[in-house]
Amino acid sequence: AEVFYNGEQLTLARYPNIVDDKWTWDTIVNVTSNVSFTFHGDRPLRRQYEKAPDLWLHGYWKFDWADNYVAAKVNADEKSYTIDTVSSRILYELTNGARYYVLNLLQELDAPGEYYIDRKRRLLYVYPPVPMSAESEIVVSAVENLVRADHLTDTSFVDIVWSTSRGTGLNFSSPSRVEIIGGSISNVGGAEAILLKNATDCRVRNVTISDCNCGGINVTGGDRRTLASSKTELSHNHIANFAKWKRTYMAGILFGGCGHVISNNTVAHAP
Repeated sequence: AEVFYNGEQLTLARYPNIVDDKWTWDTIVNVTSNVSFTFHGDRPLRRQYEKAPDLWLHGYWKFDWADNYVAAKVNADEKSYTIDTVSSRILYELTNGARYYVLNLLQELDAPGEYYIDRKRRLLYVYPPVPMSAESEIVVSAVENLVRADHLTDTSFVDIVWSTSRGTGLNFSSPSRVEIIGGSISNVGGAEAILLKNATDCRVRNVTISDCNCGGINVTGGDRRTLASSKTELSHNHIANFAKWKRTYMAGILFGGCGHVISNNTVAHAP
């Protein structure tokens, strides 16, 4: 789940912090095995990490074009992290000097705009970016999809404002003659804001997509072997401020198959 304060996405408590809207990083000192490495310094707070129930690391472990998140445990005496290979795996391999940060720690809730969720106790901790008032609004994403449908046909969604999901926003499998016209989609946590999987004769036009954790629109359809067309059109959409969580290989528009018409879209402000 993610947290929004007056419509602004907050940051899951992390170290090092985001400073002046720029991400800052720690770096691997020495790789000690294929799943462990040592870190810098004698920061006393790190000893408290050993009590953290769900510590994660986000890093560019080998290449600057490949990042991912992994669960880990800390050993403060040895100044080391060990990756939990049961629930996650390093992308490529650990490399000396690679950049990363640690996140999902109540102990690091120390900067305006951060939050932490204690899932066991069902408690939300928020350090608001500005002082709270009676009009302040905190929203926690709860639903997986805003719309999910299989084999949907002959349906139009016109000028609808969609917002805040944990997964893909509009998720359609094998849609036919489905239109999404106008409106906007924002604050989507999943792989893409709109997924048209195996689409036939569908339209996405004049939609504004913004502030999404991963990609914008993902469309597949048609048959490349026979050159059968999907007859699907993506046009005049505006996609911006995406890939806020997964930073690499996130496309504004991703497509596969045959016979899509993709025209007059604007894609801006990604990592």
